[in-house]
Amino acid sequence: MLTTTTMKKYLFLFISIVCFSACSDDIEDNTPAFEGVLENDFWRASNVTATTAGGGLIIQGVTAAEVLTIKTSSTEPGAYTLGTGTANVGKYALNNGGNYTTGDGVGDGQIVITSFANGQISGTFRFNAALNGEADGALINMQRGVFFKVPVGTAAAVE
Repeated sequence: MLTTTTMKKYLFLFISIVCFSACSDDIEDNTPAFEGVLENDFWRASNVTATTAGGGLIIQGVTAAEVLTIKTSSTEPGAYTLGTGTANVGKYALNNGGNYTTGDGVGDGQIVITSFANGQISGTFRFNAALNGEADGALINMQRGVFFKVPVGTAAAVE
């Protein structure tokens, strides 16, 4: 006959086996990443390209129906304010029309480059961009944007 102590040991062993068998070693890698929250919906690029031009940086992410572009005046780590000129820009365009952009006195936001090392760039971004770049145009909101380990100078497919 089983004693209470023996039953507790078997119960503990059974619970341990169930708990540890539910664990998985499947780790999903999301590198490179270019994503954020667009109008309160999660948005992720299916392809992302980062290039340098004139000392600045251009990161462009695309999906089947849209293109998101951020541009900074430098590749140096730091914060870049949007809506005060055309050197630092956030843009969102739908393939079937509807172009939203920041510009001189249009929209607002910020791009923060946190790292540019080993040919990869990482940082965050957020912006409010106006339809057709007009100061009184309808706004679109991108928040909690992230670009992570995006290779600079080449196109990279996002898994």
